[in-house]
Amino acid sequence: MTNNPKSITAIWMESWLEEGKGGRGTRQRAHSTFGQVDDIATKGRWGNVTPENITLRQAKKYVQERIKAGVTIRAIESDLSAIRKAMRGAGRKIDADNCASASDFRPHRAKGADFQCRTTFFRWH
Repeated sequence: MTNNPKSITAIWMESWLEEGKGGRGTRQRAHSTFGQVDDIATKGRWGNVTPENITLRQAKKYVQERIKAGVTIRAIESDLSAIRKAMRGAGRKIDADNCASASDFRPHRAKGADFQCRTTFFRWH
């Protein structure tokens, strides 16, 4: 019997489920989000990014990549919600007052169509 390592997506999903089950559609959306985290982490050579060790810089990079891909702000908010829930499930403490919302994303006038977040995405310990 071999000991197969878990995929990054499975690790994220397991942490997410620690915070509560959620409905079928919510679970599917979270699973899709964690697949995207895995893809972006692999392309960015971030190593083994899990809810226990994701950094603020990596979270910001994730959002930037999703914006570049043309994903809507509302979908990104859902992604961030799933990421925060997985982090809480992994035992990370998150300051909810400093989490991203749609109003934080505005076109940055000096850079044309580029987007910039005017606040921190997370504050965690």
